[in-house]
Amino acid sequence: MLDNNDIEEVESLEVKDVFLSKLYNREYKELFLKEYLEKDSTRESYTIYLMLIAETERMLGKDLFLFSAQDIINYFANAYTTSHTALRSAFSIFKNYVNWGVGRGFNNATGVNPFSTISFKKDILPLLNVKNMKSRFITEEQMWDIENLVVNYQDYVCLVLPFYLAKGEKCKELVNLTDSRVNGITNTLTLIDNSGEVREMVISQRVMEVVVKAGGEDVYRRESSDEKEGSIADLQESEYIIRSTRRSDSGSANAQAISARCKRLLIEAGYEDMSIQDVKMSGKLALLKRMEIENGGTLVVEDFQEVNRLAGDNDKNYNNLRETYNLYETAITKVD
Repeated sequence: MLDNNDIEEVESLEVKDVFLSKLYNREYKELFLKEYLEKDSTRESYTIYLMLIAETERMLGKDLFLFSAQDIINYFANAYTTSHTALRSAFSIFKNYVNWGVGRGFNNATGVNPFSTISFKKDILPLLNVKNMKSRFITEEQMWDIENLVVNYQDYVCLVLPFYLAKGEKCKELVNLTDSRVNGITNTLTLIDNSGEVREMVISQRVMEVVVKAGGEDVYRRESSDEKEGSIADLQESEYIIRSTRRSDSGSANAQAISARCKRLLIEAGYEDMSIQDVKMSGKLALLKRMEIENGGTLVVEDFQEVNRLAGDNDKNYNNLRETYNLYETAITKVD
């Protein structure tokens, strides 16, 4: 319990009350901040981290210095961020607080700091890698589920084609895609990259339907809270599939616009951490998974090289793809 001397020390602490008011067992946290830290700027930083774990403390009905090792691991497994730097700081601050609590005799359960039995690198970091993988990549099923949210197929085609490995450097394969390069009879796209390199890609009927719908749109519906003027813009008349709403020499949307359209749809679907490059990697991972199943559960170097070739990437740079796939496999086999 806190005594009168403790209370006097707390009353002299200068940290924004808006943060302190959100702490669990505020009087203990304030005493820790007063005794442990000298700089007010550091106290405020510590206070914010302690505020972030307050909800978990309330849910469990106990102070952090009474957490078990499993309580701590569970907290980090469901953490508010996937930033390794931020969570490493949180781990260190929480460990210091519990050390202080143990030293003051507040940990009546064991008198041992459970953080001393946990390694951030071995016990916490793998959990964060799993979480990061799940937030960065989508499955084929999830990608098609997004179609239910589609307002503009001009947006959706910017997500679907990269998933099926059509993108190119700086999205040039998408920028250069024209009506004449789409063969609806053979379901083939002729893709031209930034360097002028040409490749043919066979797509499914479902993907072809997305391309055709995107090319057939004449207007672009902007996100708007009402039907005010300007919520609908005309798409430029041109032979390009993905077209701009602004006047340009070609009428094609540029790489920035294509990436932004993909990102906008991802955010709406709840995949805020993903980019168009992550969508393409998701497609690579999905293809590798199918190949692994077809190969009886194994993948060899040539498989990773082949996927890179199909994506228009350098087949010699397969190590990064292999490492990403192994991490992803670990993530998707974890039970939520």
